[in-house]
Amino acid sequence: MEIEHNLIRVGSTKRRASDEEIKRMMLSGVSHLYERQLTQYSTLDFSYTEKHLASLGKAFSDFGLEIRKPGENYNVAGLILSESNPYVTKIAVFEGVKVDVFLDKKEYTGSIAEQIDKVMEYLKLVIRERNVITGAPQRTVLPDYPAKAVREAVLNCYCHRDWTLTADIRVFVFDDRVEIFSPGGTPEGLTIQEIMNGANAKRNPIMVKALDKMEYIENYTSGIQRILSEYDRFPRPPEFYISDALFKVTLYNKNYYYDRLKLQEETYSSIETHNTATVNDTVNDTAKEILNLMRRDRDVTLTQLAEITSKHRITIARNIKTMKEAGLIERIGSNKTGYWRLL
Repeated sequence: MEIEHNLIRVGSTKRRASDEEIKRMMLSGVSHLYERQLTQYSTLDFSYTEKHLASLGKAFSDFGLEIRKPGENYNVAGLILSESNPYVTKIAVFEGVKVDVFLDKKEYTGSIAEQIDKVMEYLKLVIRERNVITGAPQRTVLPDYPAKAVREAVLNCYCHRDWTLTADIRVFVFDDRVEIFSPGGTPEGLTIQEIMNGANAKRNPIMVKALDKMEYIENYTSGIQRILSEYDRFPRPPEFYISDALFKVTLYNKNYYYDRLKLQEETYSSIETHNTATVNDTVNDTAKEILNLMRRDRDVTLTQLAEITSKHRITIARNIKTMKEAGLIERIGSNKTGYWRLL
């Protein structure tokens, strides 16, 4: 999409841009600078942030966090770290798998550190665990969601959201999934595949540095890789939706889907051990890489697999044939419009 004389080009068509769309496109070009803009505040309350840092044995410093320079007001990053933070986080818990019936709603305000802590505390309450008695001395605890994946998806919002947009960070909890909405697309328009290949960009470097100092994150821009790794070998991998105004992560409830697959009697470890043994006994490293790519994107094409793995199409086709014969995968639908199903 591009703008030309107040017209938006979408594909081969044009239409007049609204005032809000023009404003958004102008801001998107400087969104990475927005956190440095000065506010009207010369004094702000940082009680929660100071307390959090003190619990880690660290001192709060305006200048160290780069939220104010000598003789100037606080910048936007400072405002977000303060008790006067104008942005909020909303959580909704729904009955079933649709948005028809609310079971609970929460809205969190205050500093970004306080919102992160409250969101994570609440999610621990509403995300369930299953205790399975397997005959071993201790019970096996099977959480609905990998804790690391949930944490990474939530923290991604506060690190990389577009603060020039007024939309809220939102978390929707359903029986079968959690959807996490972050205002703004990926920094500099990066695709998920580019991020997986090592590309990175920081929309909010001051905020990332502050959250790193407060030990909420590891400043290595590897959150998406960690989310995917937590769902390795699970039949419903995380899904990512990206637009100019939104980055959405969907995490699937492992217990819900294992129930539907009638695997209640097995623990996660036994399921994964069984699958790993089957793969290791049947396929080579190239095939394992193909399987991982299919788990992440069931629509991936043979051409894309060849490009990503840097292998010839014939090599990819040969490995796919081997995995089909081994009963590891099947093709649902046509080669052009179908998708891969892992068995």
